Amino acid sequence: MMAVLEAMLINKMIVVSAGGPCGFGASATTGPDSPGIDEKKLAAARELGGRVAEVAAAVLAQAQ
Repeated sequence: MMAVLEAMLINKMIVVSAGGPCGFGASATTGPDSPGIDEKKLAAARELGGRVAEVAAAVLAQAQ
């Protein structure tokens, strides 16, 4: 995980945390034997998307 984070920072990417106890943020794995994505996972993805939008808006505001 640290190598991925380091590569992102070296390439001037902004890392946005979803907060909460899990450092992975919104994630899901599906496949033939998977029950699919439940409402809890969808809610986590929406929350993270909102956080990314907030950070993007703040960065854009600073750039202008």
